[in-house]
Amino acid sequence: MRAQAPRRELNLFFSRDREKAVILYRASNKLHRLIGWDLRSDSYTLGQWIKKTIYPQDCALSPDGSRFLYAGMNGGWAFLAVSHPPFFTAIAHVTGLLTWDLGGFFVDDATLALKVNADPAAFSFSGLQLAPPGVYMNSVGEPLSAGHRAAVQSKERARRGQPDDLAGRYSCREARLFRKTPDGDQLLQDFSRMKFEPIPAPYQGVARSLWQ
Repeated sequence: MRAQAPRRELNLFFSRDREKAVILYRASNKLHRLIGWDLRSDSYTLGQWIKKTIYPQDCALSPDGSRFLYAGMNGGWAFLAVSHPPFFTAIAHVTGLLTWDLGGFFVDDATLALKVNADPAAFSFSGLQLAPPGVYMNSVGEPLSAGHRAAVQSKERARRGQPDDLAGRYSCREARLFRKTPDGDQLLQDFSRMKFEPIPAPYQGVARSLWQ
């Protein structure tokens, strides 16, 4: 029986000025890559790979597009990390979490709100400060009406850099990115041929041996 090819997918995150975006490319369950995307010129910067499970629903892009919060699994424990996209090398991270601890968004370029309480000292190297506990209110899991739940989820997507109006202008099919037009979907880029290669980040990270 022929083995099935891994399911590839793209997840899009947009800066609030709508000029820069980050593409989280999933090559397999434990292989991802970050790609920088200039929305003005539709040009791309192929970034760093990471051999870990990443959870796109818990990732977020800062308003200016300079920092990326990503969440994943490493050695049986969940983690949160912040990097400079399109690189995964962490400038701050919190480890030893459970999956329901994951989630967060950027209040502004220098303030990060997390679902889990974290030591602010872990983020001092990155130049970020943490919002006071309670700022991040994730009520998606609460028993809400369908209409209320949809509104909450839409707000959460916007906070993470996935606003419905902008994300709705594009579609992704496996590793291919399309722009929606009145005449149909226009192919912008096909990332299918990418293969893993070790790429160092052009900046210093923390616990480099574990997080690049």
